[in-house]
Amino acid sequence: MGDVIDPFDPTTRNAMALPRTRKLALATASALALLTAGLAWQASAADSDGTGRTSSPGAKSDTVSSKEVSHDASSAAEYWTPERMRAVQPAPMPVAPDNSVAGR
Repeated sequence: MGDVIDPFDPTTRNAMALPRTRKLALATASALALLTAGLAWQASAADSDGTGRTSSPGAKSDTVSSKEVSHDASSAAEYWTPERMRAVQPAPMPVAPDNSVAGR
């Protein structure tokens, strides 16, 4: 009965050990399975009403609110006086880095 490995025998304990690469592969596969399960759970919780859309807490999927707003063009003309137009500063614009693909 030399084929039997006794787990409590210190001389045969290394025969039962997994190689390091197998341990790493097993740990990676377990971590990926947990991550996938967590993401699937989060996605199903976000789609609580079954429509495929995320909804705000307490909002019904068939609720629509709207409000008519009317603006008077003369109020804008009154605001932009010649003094304000002369004092206007240009808005800051984003600058692309030198290594961007925008210059191609």
